[in-house]
Amino acid sequence: MKNLNKKTINVAIVGGGPGCKALMDMIFAEKLDQLHMNLIAVSDTNPEAVGYRYAQEHRIYTTTNYRDLYKLKVLNMIIELAGSDEIAEEISRSKPAHIRLMDHMAARLFWDVFKIEEEMFAELKLRGDALRKKTQDLNKRVKELRCIFGVTDLIERLDTSFEEIFQGVVNLIPPAFQYQEIACARISYQNQEYLTENYKKTEWNLISNIVIHGERVGLVEVCYLHEKSVDYKGPFLKEEKDLVNAIAKRLGRVIRHRQAEDALQESEERYRTMLDACPDPVVVYDMEGKCTYINPAFTQLFGWSPEERLGQKLDYVPEKNWPETRMMIDKVRSGKSFSAVESRRYTKEGKILDVSISAAIYSNRNGTPKGSVHILHDITSRKIVEQELLEARDGLERRVGERTAELMMAIEQLQLEIYERKRAVEQLKASEQKYRVLFNYDPNPLFMVEMKTARILDLNKQATEKYQYSRKELLGTSFIDLFNNDDNQRIIEELLKLTANDEYGFMHKLWARKKDGGHFFVDLHARVGKFRRLHHESLGLCLIIRTVDITRGLERDAQLIQAGKMATLGEMATGIAHELNQPLNVIQVGSDFLAKMIRRGKHISEEQLLTVTRNINEQVDRAVTIINHLREFGRRSDFRVYPVDVNKPIEDVFTIMGQQLKLRNIDVILKLGKNLPKIMGDKNRLEQIFLNLVTNARDALDAKESTEIKKLTISTYEKDGMVVALVSDTGTGISKHVRDKIFEPFFTTKEVGKGTGLGLSITYNLVKDFQGDISVESVLGVGATFTVRFPAYREKGVPG
Repeated sequence: MKNLNKKTINVAIVGGGPGCKALMDMIFAEKLDQLHMNLIAVSDTNPEAVGYRYAQEHRIYTTTNYRDLYKLKVLNMIIELAGSDEIAEEISRSKPAHIRLMDHMAARLFWDVFKIEEEMFAELKLRGDALRKKTQDLNKRVKELRCIFGVTDLIERLDTSFEEIFQGVVNLIPPAFQYQEIACARISYQNQEYLTENYKKTEWNLISNIVIHGERVGLVEVCYLHEKSVDYKGPFLKEEKDLVNAIAKRLGRVIRHRQAEDALQESEERYRTMLDACPDPVVVYDMEGKCTYINPAFTQLFGWSPEERLGQKLDYVPEKNWPETRMMIDKVRSGKSFSAVESRRYTKEGKILDVSISAAIYSNRNGTPKGSVHILHDITSRKIVEQELLEARDGLERRVGERTAELMMAIEQLQLEIYERKRAVEQLKASEQKYRVLFNYDPNPLFMVEMKTARILDLNKQATEKYQYSRKELLGTSFIDLFNNDDNQRIIEELLKLTANDEYGFMHKLWARKKDGGHFFVDLHARVGKFRRLHHESLGLCLIIRTVDITRGLERDAQLIQAGKMATLGEMATGIAHELNQPLNVIQVGSDFLAKMIRRGKHISEEQLLTVTRNINEQVDRAVTIINHLREFGRRSDFRVYPVDVNKPIEDVFTIMGQQLKLRNIDVILKLGKNLPKIMGDKNRLEQIFLNLVTNARDALDAKESTEIKKLTISTYEKDGMVVALVSDTGTGISKHVRDKIFEPFFTTKEVGKGTGLGLSITYNLVKDFQGDISVESVLGVGATFTVRFPAYREKGVPG
């Protein structure tokens, strides 16, 4: 081979037929010296092809898969001699950007040029005139070849726009024609025209259509500026017609290629937007297990940023959870997907979370698995709740299982809830299928909602099943219409706030409606996302909203609250007996007086009889009031809120406990504010809050071994738009260690059998249900003060 200079073009040929062998002969004979070509490879699906064998004989690299040519780093150009438009288009689409392509149309021109050159040299000595003609033909074909090379160069530049390509091609066409001085050109595409400066429409013209998928989308036109002669058919050569057809065909190919790339890019951006907006953590791995993508929800939950983990393997699996993790890894490596596998993972700070993991395999265009997408759903809260339910069941069975029949029913319902929950989880695992799109197979209803109008743009299958509407019925309707009218304004305000701040939003206990009129309670999670509008380049904003059904959780909370009531009433049985003993004693004294007077035969005056009967009636009314209040307090109430005077449930507490506090020498001081604004709550549950706090104060006062006067003080007042209630006692006080755990379920400092540990936990949850907060201050040996705050309720039109 000759010495190569720095301008040498390294060439590979696809198609090992006779044309390939002839072209190699020309290169080996250095007949293409002016093009500085260096042949480095040949590809053909038939290893017995003549050109393929010829290349092997000359120790040139050969392969039966032309994609192997892309791995040759020094390759500059591929010459396609297979004669197939499909192969030419596939190479054009799949080749690296730095490699140029000369398809069989251009190669034919190239071949004609050098065939003419061979013929010219063969007849050089015999035909002088023929030589000059051949030289002219050669020059014409060289011009055509330059035009094809120029068009190829424009198309292969990745940063070249359609406008630059079309205008560049128009400018390249006239110099390729035999009468270039009077030639002009025009390209028309999508109502846009690209012209040479001298363009003029004449009857002497040559037109070729630009066709995509059988449909004409534009044209390439060449005109000569002279008027057409009557007796002359036209100056255009067959080769020039072929040139225009080849240019039109190549432009159609590049338009189709660019459209496919734009569609692919839009699809990739759409699914990346969905992953970015997904409320659950998402991780994408390659087949080697290295992380290639982390969404914002993953960073928020686990702490690692993309910069810290991309390109690395995520080492955040606890030692005990490797068995199921190895199973997941083996499935991914075998090209399989899986759904809802429960495991645990570390966060960056070392905290362990319970997660449910689902994964799907994604492949390249050839169907070869390239990696996997993993969704991790945080189920830590669910696991904690399940554990709390188990502990609640055991604790209730051990401490108060024999006190009331209602409490036994509550325990049985809790056991049934645990069983049904486990069965539902197993049914869900068994029924889950490989999901086509991550959005469609989220276990909770998911909605894509338009930012400004709350119009539903998209929804998953779970949404149609949960709300009992078909997909067609929900698309285009307002998302707000799926909820109770009382919650609509709250939802609108929260979504507007989320729109302004571009962050994550959460709303608790919303009343959702089904198509059949039924309702259920949900938690609403929302995050701002982006989507690409169809047929537009701009990005639009939307809301990705998930609604999680919490109806069973609320029912479970109601059961725990009812259990707490029953436990409280059981513990207070002796005190309630004292409350009833006083009116019974008065009735007994009155009846004894009347019996004694009758036995002695003494006259009972009308005034004495009225006094005795009046006292008996008053005490009967008092006993009836206590019994009715106990019945009202002990019944199970649904969760609802309405305006309540906070002083009323405080006063009702002493209907039950007033007498027993006196018997224990506890001095009760009530400092209840007058004309306080009402709060949004439930009177029955508010009474349970203060009954628990007073009961705790009573026990703390009884436990203090001191001769000091025992005082229990309750005061209420308004401050900064909040209604505040203070419950203070002069009891034993609470240590700092105990204060940190005092609101935890089943935590108690009392002896076994004297406390359930549910009272303050239930109190804390009830206060939070009414949008309030509770805190405690205490000095050990001096006493404790519980502070409860609720937002003041103002009716519309009443100044705050």
